[in-house]
Amino acid sequence: MDCLKRLAILSTFALSAGSQAAVFHYDNFALDSERWVLPDSLVVNTEHLWLLAGDEEHSLTLCQGSQPLTCFTSGPLSFAVPNSPIDLTSEWAINGSSYKVASESTIEIMGVKTAAFRIRSASKSVERTEFLYSNELGLVAIDLFSKGSTRVTHYTLREPLGFGASRPNNSFKPNPLRSSRHPCGSLGGSA
Repeated sequence: MDCLKRLAILSTFALSAGSQAAVFHYDNFALDSERWVLPDSLVVNTEHLWLLAGDEEHSLTLCQGSQPLTCFTSGPLSFAVPNSPIDLTSEWAINGSSYKVASESTIEIMGVKTAAFRIRSASKSVERTEFLYSNELGLVAIDLFSKGSTRVTHYTLREPLGFGASRPNNSFKPNPLRSSRHPCGSLGGSA
């Protein structure tokens, strides 16, 4: 990836870090992204209550404030996480879907290290879905497993904070580029 593309990506993240998130984009760059330029995306809009999966729009339902979970339910996808921090022993269920923490690891996103949990979900309509969730950064990644095959479609968060993040949106501070004579010198790219 050349220098200008890297700078454009980093500036997009920096600009979106200060905005209030009601829309969360999860992108899959593997599916025809070179031919179509844009990635295949899942878009969760918590303000207008819709989920966009590819070119199909689905209505979205959020958990009620009285429930001990932060969640959304939509046609092709449902996600829920307890309002209190989760750990390796956490399990929960809602609306016919069960969730269980499968593992914990440390991830690094834009220079920010955080603990993250792989959450496995099963329901009657979907054989298996896995989520990567950080108590601070929210829902970071989604893996959709195809029924009867080993095929996995992976979606990664585009914004600095995902659905269910406990950290305020304006507190995300990506690590700055290292200074050098050339603005892309530390990236190893060419001008």
